[in-house]
Amino acid sequence: MNPGPSNPSGLPKNAGNARVVDVTALIDATPTGAFQYRTISLCMAVLLLDGYDTQAVGYAAPALAPALHIDRAAMAWVFAISLVGLVVGACVFGPLADRFGRKKLVIVTTALFGVFSLATAAASSFETLLLMRFLTGCGLGGAMPNAVSLSVDYFPRRRRATTVAIVFVGFTIGAAVGGYLAAAMLPAFGWRSVFFVGGIAPILLLPMLIAALPESIRLLILHGSRSAEIARNLAKIDPTQSFAPPVTFIASEEIAAGMPVKHLFTVGRTPGTVLIWIVFFLSLLVTFLLASWMPTVINSAGISLGRAVAATATLQLGAIVGTLGVESSRSRDAAAVTDKAERHRPCPKLGFTLRSFPLPNATAAGRACAR
Repeated sequence: MNPGPSNPSGLPKNAGNARVVDVTALIDATPTGAFQYRTISLCMAVLLLDGYDTQAVGYAAPALAPALHIDRAAMAWVFAISLVGLVVGACVFGPLADRFGRKKLVIVTTALFGVFSLATAAASSFETLLLMRFLTGCGLGGAMPNAVSLSVDYFPRRRRATTVAIVFVGFTIGAAVGGYLAAAMLPAFGWRSVFFVGGIAPILLLPMLIAALPESIRLLILHGSRSAEIARNLAKIDPTQSFAPPVTFIASEEIAAGMPVKHLFTVGRTPGTVLIWIVFFLSLLVTFLLASWMPTVINSAGISLGRAVAATATLQLGAIVGTLGVESSRSRDAAAVTDKAERHRPCPKLGFTLRSFPLPNATAAGRACAR
C-alpha cells in the first residue's frame, strides 16, 4: 500500500524522525487475539442477518402471494427485483466505502436493509412490495462486500482466505436459521412476522456496530489523517508495544492506482477473473433459484407450508458443511504448498493461487487479484 507521496527510500515524506510501523508486518507477526475475533464476529453477524433477509422473501412467498393477491408467476418479479437491488447496492456502496470508510457503510447498509425489511412487513400491494424489496436488496448488497473486506483487514495475510470463508458461512447460517424460524412463524403469525424479525434484528445490532466495530485499518493508513485511531487499534492487537507519537504507519501491501476493477484484467489476471466470475454466477444462480422457488414448489405439491420452508432451510445446512469442508481441505493444501514455496520461492505472489474457488474462496481470490 502506498499511503501517499513518498521519498526514494519508500517511506512517507512526513515520516521525518518518527518511528515507522509497518502495520501489515505487525499483524502478520502477532498472534490473533480477542480484538480480531470480535471484529470477525461482528462482520459475521452482519452477514448472518444479510443471509436471513436475502432468503426471507422466498420463505414467505407461499403465504405472501395469496395474501396480497399476487399470481405465483408474478413472484418472479419480486425475487428478481431483490437481486437487482443486491447488484445496485454492491456497485454503489462498495466504491463509497473507499471514500467514507467501511465501518460507516456497514452501519448505513445494515440500517438500510433493516428499515426496509420492516417496511416490507407493512406492504399491502404488489407495487409496494417490489419497491421495498429493491431497497432492501440495496442494503443487503452493500453490507456484504464491506463487512467481508473489513473483517480480513485485521487478520494476517496467511489467514485471510480462511477468514473470508468463515465470514461467508455467517450468510449461510442466517439463511438456514431464517428458514427454520420462518417454518415456525408462518403458520402461527403469518408472512409479515418473517420480515418483522428480519427488520428488528439488524436495527438491534446497530449499537454494537457503532460501539465496537473498528474502521478498516488499510483505509485509515491510506487516508493518513487518523493516526491516533490506528494506534488504538494496534494496541489492542499487540498490547506489548507502544505506538505513542511521533509514529508513522505504513502498510507493505501494494495497491495499484486507478479504478480497482480494471486491474482484474491486467498482467495476466483476465482468465482467472473470468473463471471466478463464472463460478460466482453459476453458484449464485443455483442458490437463489432454489432458495426462492423451493418453498412455493414444495407447498404446491401438497406439503405443509412449515415443512416446505424447513426443507428449503436444510439446503443451506449442506452449504455450510460444504464451505467448511472445502476450506479445511484448502487450508491443508495451502500449508503444504506454502511450505514448499518457502524452500523454493518460485513466485512472490503465490498467495493468489492459494485463494481460488469456489464461492467464499473465489472472493478471496478476487481480493488478491485487485492487489
